[in-house]
Amino acid sequence: MTPGSEAMLGPVGSAEDTPQRAAAPRGATRARSRREAADPPRPVSDRGADGPHASVEVGGAGTPGSAWDGGARVIAIANQKGGVGKSTTAVSLGAALAEQGYRVLVIDLDPQGNASTGLGIRHEARSVTVYEVLADEAPIEGAIVPTQVAGLDAIPSTIDLAGAEIELVSQFSRELRLRRALERRLFRDVYDYRATLRELSAELVQFGELSAVARHALDRLGRTLDLSWAAIELTAEPEPLRFRWEGDAVIAAPDDGGRHVIATSPAAYQVPLIADGETIGTLQVGAKRHDIDLLPEDRELIATVAPHLATALRNALLIRQLEAQVEALADRERTLATLNDRLLSVQDEERRRLALDLHDDPLQRAIQLSRELGAWADCPRAGHWQEIVEDIIASLRAICDGLHPPVLDDFGLPAGLEWLAARLRAETDLDVRVAIEAVDGDPFGRLEPDLELALYRVAQEALNNCLKHAEARSITVTLRREPARVLLRVADDGRGPAANGVTGGSRVGLGLLGMRERLQRWHGRVTLEGRQPRGAVLTAEVRLGEAHGDETDR
Repeated sequence: MTPGSEAMLGPVGSAEDTPQRAAAPRGATRARSRREAADPPRPVSDRGADGPHASVEVGGAGTPGSAWDGGARVIAIANQKGGVGKSTTAVSLGAALAEQGYRVLVIDLDPQGNASTGLGIRHEARSVTVYEVLADEAPIEGAIVPTQVAGLDAIPSTIDLAGAEIELVSQFSRELRLRRALERRLFRDVYDYRATLRELSAELVQFGELSAVARHALDRLGRTLDLSWAAIELTAEPEPLRFRWEGDAVIAAPDDGGRHVIATSPAAYQVPLIADGETIGTLQVGAKRHDIDLLPEDRELIATVAPHLATALRNALLIRQLEAQVEALADRERTLATLNDRLLSVQDEERRRLALDLHDDPLQRAIQLSRELGAWADCPRAGHWQEIVEDIIASLRAICDGLHPPVLDDFGLPAGLEWLAARLRAETDLDVRVAIEAVDGDPFGRLEPDLELALYRVAQEALNNCLKHAEARSITVTLRREPARVLLRVADDGRGPAANGVTGGSRVGLGLLGMRERLQRWHGRVTLEGRQPRGAVLTAEVRLGEAHGDETDR
């Protein structure tokens, strides 16, 4: 039909009166042609078997909720000459047929819109017209306007339609746009086979989550084929996974232990889902909602989509398994971190207990023995024995302080580092200096006891490494407190990490690992870098307020 003509979907006569239609091309309209060949359109009467026939929702138009159970007769009123009564004939014929009980849809294809005006459709009510259906492929449902005559609807026209012929000149299959729009309304399962297959295959690769792949595939197939239900059953998991689509919802039943009934009605068609030569499940579809059987093209579409869907589901299953393994590994790491944290806490408590035990018993006995030897001045060997006892006393005190320095509990981390440096200077020839810094010159203050002890142990381990491996002459310990973090740096002028066999990350010594484990509770970082021309810098950074773990568990 060309502009300047009217089309009317009107009364449906008997099957014998239905004209033969040419076979539709493979693609968007094959569903209609094959359906008509197998089941010619027939009228549905609402006035008894002998009364006038009314085609319910002819062409998909009509009252919302009405059912269509037959074909539609298309009457085209066309003439290139104007003023010959095309609009008058279409309006009069449509109204007369509607009065006889038929459902009629008048499509105004005249840019002048005389038929629309004749049916009483005001211009402001024509927001969606036949122009939008043709040029923009708008859904035809939005263009249908009821008239004052019961059973008579119309798709109006405006002057915009005059430009449609030019606008559509470059569009493919422009002559079939109105036909496809009407068939989508009538049959609900009209689709372009190649375009649908291409689009669905491209869409499936965009999803990585298992349920998202299943939901999208079922919803797309269900709506495209107008299915009553569709389902995917996966058997590759330890327990079956089932996804079922019914109209507007996808129901997942992954934890039913195999007892869930996936279909309440027999499957009209099912295909195996095979990926990489392995059957991972089945794709099942129910009957159509508005038709009798699946067409061969529908089955072909399902069978062609199945391998693509199986591959997407297989990938999603692998991703799910990988995520489960990653989560299990993360749980294991969290468990190990908690156990390590508790182990360090137990070790520190044991050191504290040993220090107290040594201080309260062996050290006190040695001090008492030294006093008693001092009273034996007339004994020739008393002085020698007293020197030995004094050495024992000094050793016991050093052991107690090394196990748990009391200065750390009494005065905090800065005092503990000063004591550690003083002890190292007294026992070696190293020049050990300590610098305490705070923002804006404020006092350093106290940290939480566990954090002070952890940083003290890190500094102690770093100084021991300098003494054993670095061959350094001077060491500088810097402790800096900022509003959001605490920094501890131990810098020496020794051989550096490369000379000791420690590089950027290829090898990490047990000492460095131990430092990191100590600060893990606070998400602390410990790094070791070389200096030029020689030496190394160990940096420990802890952000304040980021401790994790349950303190009550330790």
